Amino acid sequence: MANNVEITRFGVWQAAKVSAILMAVMGFILGIIYAPIIAIAVGITVGSSGFAWFLGIFVFIFMVVLFLIYGLALGAFCAWLYNFVAKRWGGISMEFKASKK
Repeated sequence: MANNVEITRFGVWQAAKVSAILMAVMGFILGIIYAPIIAIAVGITVGSSGFAWFLGIFVFIFMVVLFLIYGLALGAFCAWLYNFVAKRWGGISMEFKASKK
């Protein structure tokens, strides 16, 4: 027996929070990759290891915060846009089927 379901609305704030958390995790992962690269590059060019470490840590924190803010804004906008479109032309239709376990 299949059940047809239509997603007609997303909670804007909930979608924004979920998107922000997912993007913050991505910023964390990319920060781990890019922070040492930038610290090494600055350490080689400037010659100051203290400043290089400071800049590497700053880049790491900046990426996490920037991705979090970007994810919050983008998640809210996409949920709002989906709600706007779904109200006028209908939402996404999904079909679920019970498993035979």
